[in-house]
This record gives sequence, C-alpha cells and structure tokens, in this order.
Amino acid sequence: MFVLYGTPWRDKEWFTEQFIYIGKSIHELSIELGMDWSSLERWRQIHGLPRHSERERIIAEYGLDVLKT
Repeated sequence: MFVLYGTPWRDKEWFTEQFIYIGKSIHELSIELGMDWSSLERWRQIHGLPRHSERERIIAEYGLDVLKT
C-alpha cells in the first residue's frame, strides 16, 4: 500500500473544506492528487468523515455560509 504522509488530504479540516464547502467529489480530489479514488474514500470512512451527500447537514453543523447550487 502506498501511503503519503504530510499530504493535505490527510488533514481532516482541509478534506472537509474541499469535499463539503467547495463541493468537490472524491473522484475530483483523487484526480487532482493523482491518487486512486478508493484510497481517499477508504480514508474518509476510517475517520468517520461525512459523505458528499451529507453536505447540507455538514454545512449546518459547521455554520458554513454556502450558496446552494
């Protein structure tokens, strides 16, 4: 297994910002980072981070002022 330490996607706050606030999908993030999407998805699951489909709940929880698309 190839593991990158010190990469931004391992930061839960950065991941939540990209995934929820900016609205990128796991697939989009994996392409940007040059990774297999399943690695990011597994990391999300292990750390109990929300699914992209839970975006509205997370926005409410974090108090993010986001325009609805």
